[in-house]
Amino acid sequence: MKKNIFLTGPPSSGKTTVIKKVIGAKNRDTLQRTLGLKARKNFRLLYLVPALDAGLIEMTIPDKPQSSKQKYRLTDKGRKLIQDSSFQIQD
Repeated sequence: MKKNIFLTGPPSSGKTTVIKKVIGAKNRDTLQRTLGLKARKNFRLLYLVPALDAGLIEMTIPDKPQSSKQKYRLTDKGRKLIQDSSFQIQD
């Protein structure tokens, strides 16, 4: 389940989830470094794309996904998920 992979991260990572780190608008590199991930491809496939597909985060410039100025921010759905009392963040 991609959604679960995104929410908890890889089982051995022990890193805080990306959704918890999206406060305001942040670029890919900042989010990736915050999670302690080095491989851009793994970050994109395991965290960024599933979060976008699930509607938890959105691009600030959706018409230009490859823009060097692209940033990501929480959607209403993502904010609601964080506020849900049953949602557990793994550190």
